[in-house]
Amino acid sequence: MASAAPSQFEALALRENRAGDRLPWSHHVDDFTIATRDGMLCQFVHLAGLPFETVDTDDLNYRHAIRETLLRAVASPHLGIYHHILRRPVAAVLPGTTSNAFCAEIDAAWRARLAGKQMFVNDLFLTVIRRPLQGRSGILDAAADLFRARDRADDVTGLRDLHTAVDAMLRSLAPYGARRLAAYATPAGTCSEGLEFLSFLVNGELRPVLMPRADIGQYLAQTRISFGVDTIDLKGNTAAERRYAAMISIKDYPPATAPGLLDNLLRLPHEMVVTQSFGFVDRTAALGRMN
Repeated sequence: MASAAPSQFEALALRENRAGDRLPWSHHVDDFTIATRDGMLCQFVHLAGLPFETVDTDDLNYRHAIRETLLRAVASPHLGIYHHILRRPVAAVLPGTTSNAFCAEIDAAWRARLAGKQMFVNDLFLTVIRRPLQGRSGILDAAADLFRARDRADDVTGLRDLHTAVDAMLRSLAPYGARRLAAYATPAGTCSEGLEFLSFLVNGELRPVLMPRADIGQYLAQTRISFGVDTIDLKGNTAAERRYAAMISIKDYPPATAPGLLDNLLRLPHEMVVTQSFGFVDRTAALGRMN
């Protein structure tokens, strides 16, 4: 029997590029690690943060020096680091009761003041990537892999190196409340904190995400994203979930940087995602550029 001709909408759907094809993530390697389709391994660290407004300048500079020392300690051309700040609205809830009439009046006034304000929280995340070598060395390494019978995404050595680097970061960043995102059990099944973070980047919504057996890139894409000339259109499942966004970039950094450069940006009454990335350069290649 001949099959029916596809409808107009089916024909349009077949010509559409799938959003998941643009997302690089493939599968969970273990409870902490996600692999990409091109063989990179990723782990994620959440930072509770530091009350910098009540810490003196000397202490801030000291912690800045510790972070620089940490980067030198884990430096490897195989590692890349992404830093994301997710600024999102929250409802401030301060439960409490008191039998004192004066305290109750102050509490009621404070609650009324908070109710009239939109509060925001800044969530800090580090993504640590174990990647193939870059540049000429990477080309040679990829060519050698053609003759090696192994799966790079599940490479035991690379996975061990990634765990070691993240362990060092967790120790050095302990004052910031650093913890590694992991899978966790729920009555509905096993969820993944790493996938929840990635889902926020893709869909703009922080929600529990079950670990899939299918390709993660295809699984995560729940929002239709369209890029215009200067506006990004995010369409959810309903009209109420439609939102608009814009993207800006930092054209250049000043000659010298110091803690607090982005503080004023992170006080704006708007949702935003601030992203910075850093990749270690091979020592030999770096010296060649300097000379």
